[in-house]
Amino acid sequence: MLKNVSRVFTVNNKTKELINNFYKDKKAYLLPNCINITNKKSYYKPKSRKLVVGAMGRFVKKKGFELLIQAFRENNNAEPLIAGNGPLMKSYQKLTKDYKNIKLLGWVKKKEVFFSKIDIFCSPSKIEPFGLVILEAMARGIPVISTKCNGPVDIINNNKNGILVNINNVKEIKSAIELLKNRADLRKKISKNGLDTVKNKYTIEAYRNNFFSLLTDAL
Repeated sequence: MLKNVSRVFTVNNKTKELINNFYKDKKAYLLPNCINITNKKSYYKPKSRKLVVGAMGRFVKKKGFELLIQAFRENNNAEPLIAGNGPLMKSYQKLTKDYKNIKLLGWVKKKEVFFSKIDIFCSPSKIEPFGLVILEAMARGIPVISTKCNGPVDIINNNKNGILVNINNVKEIKSAIELLKNRADLRKKISKNGLDTVKNKYTIEAYRNNFFSLLTDAL
């Protein structure tokens, strides 16, 4: 199908490179997703209570929530709130039934309430082409930990506006959470830089400008 089009827009650099390595005319161009951050405020505040780590998405294998559950089964010094639903809900309920600190929330209707309760957002995905929920957390000034999937590695500059860990690595997830737990200064820096990243690169206005610029170049 791609043979019949002159230009392809991709949401991450890896996909762009794969297409351009296959087609000699370099027809793929990066056009990242965007979010609306109008009237969004930063919820970041250093807290003295137990650290709350949030995660959100469909309960399917590629999202890797079992890795986050395992991390907190081995360490109850923080409280994870995992929002979502899907085919693996019953499996996750079995994994967490003896661990009162791990809360499976089901689908949340009000994201603002969810984000206002967490100190850190964690995306443990095994496959993630982009990661809109990562932008949603960053837009609220919430420090993000993510695995090194194709989308998040484009968004996150490690230890600058977020923390990247290797895929399927529970030990690195735990270490990243502990690092942010113990380093309020790093959390504050990542919070600010993450919010700035979204404002500068992933707004609807930025998307519109990128889109029309790429269209103009194609004419």
